[in-house]
Amino acid sequence: MIGLISVLVSCENEKTADSKRIPDAKTALDTVTVLSQLKGVWFDSNDYYENWQIEGKSLKGKALTKRNDSLFVNEELELKKINDEWHYCATVLDQNNGSTILFKLDSLSANHIRFRNPDHDFPNEIEYHFSDSVHLFIHVGGKGRWFDLNLTRN
Repeated sequence: MIGLISVLVSCENEKTADSKRIPDAKTALDTVTVLSQLKGVWFDSNDYYENWQIEGKSLKGKALTKRNDSLFVNEELELKKINDEWHYCATVLDQNNGSTILFKLDSLSANHIRFRNPDHDFPNEIEYHFSDSVHLFIHVGGKGRWFDLNLTRN
C-alpha cells in the first residue's frame, strides 16, 4: 500500500511539473506558431518599420526607416532553423563587413521570444514581446546598453 501511495504521489508531482513547463524552444510546432505572429508590417512613431513575411520554412524580414517619404532598408532579417535550432539572423547593411550575425533562440512562450548571442559585441540579446495582436515591444540590449521599440501592426 505504501508503495502504491508513493507511485501515485510521484505521478502527481510529475503532472504538476509538466503543467508548469514553458514550451520547449526546440518544439517546431509551438515555435512556428509563436514566430508567425511577427508576420506583417510593424511601425513606431519615429518612422521605424519591421516587415516580416513567411517564406517556406522561415520568416524573412526587413528593418526599415522612413526619411523624406522614402523607406530605407537598414537590416535584412531572417528567422530560420540551423542544425535543428531556431536563429534570428541579422545582416546590418553597413556593419560587420556585410556578415550575418546569428542569435540563437533562448526563450519562448506564447507572447515572448528571446534570442541571444553572448559573443557578439552589441547587441547580445533581442526580445520580442507581444502585448496583444497589434502591439509589439522589442528590447535590444547587452553589455550595459539597450534600447526599446514599441511597434504597432499596420
